[in-house]
Amino acid sequence: MAGELVDVSKLRMEQSLRRFRLVVIGEIVVIVGLAAMLSEEYQNNQFMRQWVKTNFWPADFFLNGYFVTAVAGMLVGIALASYRNRRSRDQAILDALRRLI
Repeated sequence: MAGELVDVSKLRMEQSLRRFRLVVIGEIVVIVGLAAMLSEEYQNNQFMRQWVKTNFWPADFFLNGYFVTAVAGMLVGIALASYRNRRSRDQAILDALRRLI
């Protein structure tokens, strides 16, 4: 009975962790998307560029287009690496099960 309770609570914890990861990934996608749109507006709006250079010059680095591209590229790389890691881990589990059978 106690083992079953631990298993159920562990399952609930894993489900909560999955939901949390999905929420975090969703937030990251929204933030990068908004940053890309703001960067695009910055590059096309002469008045915005002048205001940023005059009043908040450090933002010029973040809005020039390269930063958003670099962040998006890093996120794609991280996603691909974690997908590959998950596939190799699942494959290792399947290989171990095949050896047992």
